[in-house]
Amino acid sequence: MKTKHISWLKCLDCGSQLAIKAGKATDEQIENGVIECQNCHRLYPVLDGVAVLFSRTSSHSLNPKEIATLATLGFAPEDFGCANKKLSSSELQQVAVLKNWEYQWDEIHPFTVNDLDGPGFLGQQAFRNFIPVAPEAVKGAIVLVGGAGRGREVYHLSKMGAKTIVAIDLGREIYAARKLLESCSSTELLLIRSDLVQMPLQSDLVDIAICDHALQHVHNHKQGFAELARVTRKAGQTAICVYSWEGNFLMTHIVEPAKAVLHRIPLKILFMLSFFPTLVLQFIIMLFYVPVGKMAPEFAAKIPLYEHMILWSQNRFKTTWMSIFDLFHAPISYHFRREEVSRLAEDNGMTVECLRHTNNVLWSLIVRK
Repeated sequence: MKTKHISWLKCLDCGSQLAIKAGKATDEQIENGVIECQNCHRLYPVLDGVAVLFSRTSSHSLNPKEIATLATLGFAPEDFGCANKKLSSSELQQVAVLKNWEYQWDEIHPFTVNDLDGPGFLGQQAFRNFIPVAPEAVKGAIVLVGGAGRGREVYHLSKMGAKTIVAIDLGREIYAARKLLESCSSTELLLIRSDLVQMPLQSDLVDIAICDHALQHVHNHKQGFAELARVTRKAGQTAICVYSWEGNFLMTHIVEPAKAVLHRIPLKILFMLSFFPTLVLQFIIMLFYVPVGKMAPEFAAKIPLYEHMILWSQNRFKTTWMSIFDLFHAPISYHFRREEVSRLAEDNGMTVECLRHTNNVLWSLIVRK
């Protein structure tokens, strides 16, 4: 991380400024080191260029690789004050979300730049459909991506001309994002492993805050949205894309209830089992949705899930397989009603600029502070 971005961070225990405590900074960059709160002296590590910040009461902690890197600097996990506390049921679910997505993005589908430059879910056209922020608003802006994962949204925002991108994610895939984003040389990056519901960022920091397909997997989505709003500057935009309740009968009434059983299945086995519904869905898409769309577009537009299935038709088979697995394994997977999405804006004193039922299965919301 760049040393100048340390001033953008805050202590999660007392809210004070941070400064470099240990580690060598070269070319205004800190690769491996420790930053310290200037008030309460709480320590936080910077590892492989990623700042790792959790509060003392957080349900999340350092992973084995992070601990090993810190040992080379002469520090132990106890120096960073993460509590080993008994977790509530919602916190246990959030930890399971973290582990499941690490498995999905690191082991099953570690997508590449070639995937991001192509069509389908991972491409820029899909991203701009999910998050319809104007390109001219992104160009030259400071943008936050909450739930950044391996960096899909970060990559597309860089290509749209963002000046600086702050990428936050709970999982270890944030480290992989750094390598994936090496081609984004024109954009400054601040990579943080932290919790969306308790972000270690100063208020009124970014021009645009984005959370794409992640807020529905946060155990306290209201607090998560409030954090996105908090770090957005006055007159700035906050944009989210979340699962909708409306138009999602298959998910809300069949898949979600089935998860009581599906969650008992080990991830590797569940991934293999996901192959069969993926194969069936691929046949339905290619033998029904796509031909009907070409022969009778007006009729096809009235078929349930048509727009979404046409988007899926652009995927590689593995990407569709990953998407089906995603729907089956998510321990927290909330579906928002329209009034709930509108209330997120109202509760945070923001003005709705766009509320769209994207592909009839998602809500895309853009609000201004």
